[in-house]
Amino acid sequence: SIVNYTHNLDELGSLDHQARILNRAHSVHFNCSANADSLIEAGLDPKKVRLVYGAVDIDCRQQQGIRREPKTVLLASKFSERKGLDIFPDVVKLLPEWKFIILGRGWDEFLTATNLTANPNIEYQFFNKEARNIAMSRATLFLSLSSLEGGPIPLIESMSMGVITVATDTGFARDIIVDGKNGVVIPNPPTAVQVHKAILSASKLTGSPEESVRHLSWDRLANIVMSDAEAIWNSESLKFEHE
Repeated sequence: SIVNYTHNLDELGSLDHQARILNRAHSVHFNCSANADSLIEAGLDPKKVRLVYGAVDIDCRQQQGIRREPKTVLLASKFSERKGLDIFPDVVKLLPEWKFIILGRGWDEFLTATNLTANPNIEYQFFNKEARNIAMSRATLFLSLSSLEGGPIPLIESMSMGVITVATDTGFARDIIVDGKNGVVIPNPPTAVQVHKAILSASKLTGSPEESVRHLSWDRLANIVMSDAEAIWNSESLKFEHE
């Protein structure tokens, strides 16, 4: 079997337990090196590990006629507890001259409870591909405050469109972001002051984020899967011939 490992959730059991189970697979495809490293340390055979990272949609493109808007931060995710948004209202207060575009679903109750709906610097849109492309064409920075991620995929999508990123040290942030050049990796969890400092620092960066994700195509992902699938097929065919 080929296992796609996205998140290290509590419900999966201890790392030792996971490593014993995953060693039965032909290969394990990880979205980030942190999860792979922790399971290798727990006993997972390194030869079974593949780092796939995910892929950028082929229709994720800079929109013609849309210019970058200075001091504009994009957050793109479905609302949930693990997105680390408890400090977000304080981040907004620390950056009164900045605009925040929120792209996702399920934010309504949170925005109302925190009175962010009344803030003219907050723009909330439901996610779809057209809205994603427009928002990522407008934004200066991408921000992820998550406490747990396998990705996040919007991080590499925004980078593919030239957006500088600020992200907590979870998922593939440390694998993809060249810290201090095309983005900033912040502690997990961060304080609002740390996020504020990182945003101001990232706004001065001039790196090319798209260079770090250019290789993350669906073709690359398919080749990794098909290579493992072919190896499994050949192994089973050889076993059948011997029997």
